[in-house]
Amino acid sequence: MKVVFVQAPATRIRYNVGGAFSILPLGIAYLARQLKNNNIDFEFFYPRRQGDFFSEFQKYMNGFSGQQILVGIYTTLFSAREAFCLAQVAKNSNKKNVTLLGGPVTSFSPDSIFRFSDWIDFIISGDAEDTLMPLIFSLPQSKFDSVSNISYRHNGRVISNNCKEIGDLDALGFAMREAFPMHLHKLYPPMGRYAPAYLVETMRGCGFSCGFCSLPKIARVRSVDIVINELNLLKKEFKAREGHFIDPTFTFRKERTMELCQRIVERKIDIAWSCKTRVDCLDEELIQQMKKAGCYMIHFGVESPNEHILSKINKGHSRDQICAAFLMCNKYKIKTGAFMIMGATRFENKKTVNEAISFIRKIKPTFVLYDQIRPIPGSALTVNAQRDGIITQNDIEQFYLGDKTQSKLHKITVTGITKTQVEQWVSRASRAFYLSGQLLWRMLCSLKTVNDWINAFRAGIFYFSDMTWGGNAKV
Repeated sequence: MKVVFVQAPATRIRYNVGGAFSILPLGIAYLARQLKNNNIDFEFFYPRRQGDFFSEFQKYMNGFSGQQILVGIYTTLFSAREAFCLAQVAKNSNKKNVTLLGGPVTSFSPDSIFRFSDWIDFIISGDAEDTLMPLIFSLPQSKFDSVSNISYRHNGRVISNNCKEIGDLDALGFAMREAFPMHLHKLYPPMGRYAPAYLVETMRGCGFSCGFCSLPKIARVRSVDIVINELNLLKKEFKAREGHFIDPTFTFRKERTMELCQRIVERKIDIAWSCKTRVDCLDEELIQQMKKAGCYMIHFGVESPNEHILSKINKGHSRDQICAAFLMCNKYKIKTGAFMIMGATRFENKKTVNEAISFIRKIKPTFVLYDQIRPIPGSALTVNAQRDGIITQNDIEQFYLGDKTQSKLHKITVTGITKTQVEQWVSRASRAFYLSGQLLWRMLCSLKTVNDWINAFRAGIFYFSDMTWGGNAKV
């Protein structure tokens, strides 16, 4: 059986430049390694030109002339409807094709997903690397009892097998990047300064319990040895000049991060890199070592400078810790990104929005992404909104999986504030930052490489579109 991977397209969220760039889901590259090791042929669908993604996919699937294909669809919360359309296309091209859904959308229950699509055969929840091959081997007999992490329909019922996490992430080896045309996948601005650039994973899960998030609270890490070997491989075999660690909290364990950075220096792995972390998982000793090892940018989940809001969303850090982290980064000339959330509690108002705008001017990040609070299935804020009667489970499902106009979330957020109001706050705060003369001068002075100028131009086009015509905002 041949396997085809396809990433369901999603419309870019307003002011989020990252959505305009094609980034290869690293999980697919890990699955490709499993298929290669078992001599199973696979492809990744790329539309040949801009236009109707689904028409292109239809032509692509029709090209297999009756051959049975397993179609693996990577899906985020914001591309579920598109994923259902892709599954329908796959089934219409050949009824024997098998459709498999994976990705962040599986934070919904399998029952919910199957209720909204008759075209999905299997859902993989959690780690897929130890699931894909057993599933493929089980297809001829249609016996799936022993395949972990999958859900499927049988005799009108949804069957969900036991979930099993991969205990030893080192056993996965390295993602099979060589199987994909990586020149089509680029890091979004302000990253991507030193192409070619690659994503690297050193952990799964987060280890924290922010109220707006549903990531696994238990962090699993890869050994320093294997991460160093992968970085060395990227440098020597792929000529990498830049990397981005996709871990939710890269500095989750200080000792491990210190060791990793020390080893990068000792092995003389000359790669510039960026990461994401928390302001309370960083100190001066660590940031010095990160700088020596090539770190040039850190993205922080700031969310809000207001102590009351931080407490309500269970963020776990303080205003003072935010200031200290950005001060240290500025001291060591490390670029910074600040992720901010608007409308995270019902106490958000004009005063707290002004507080956030003023605070951002004070800490001087390199870039800021303001976003409205999102109704993430399973997050504490979403569960509380259901408990308080603000929304129902059907509202959440319709919003992401069905007809969003039939959901209350089409007009209000999980905190009960109108979406129109929150969108106005996001727009106002974004304009205050990106149209600041001080910022524009600072950004111009920081442009050192050709890629810096290219990235700044690309980002500028999208921001200008968002600020003038409203861009192509999603949900």
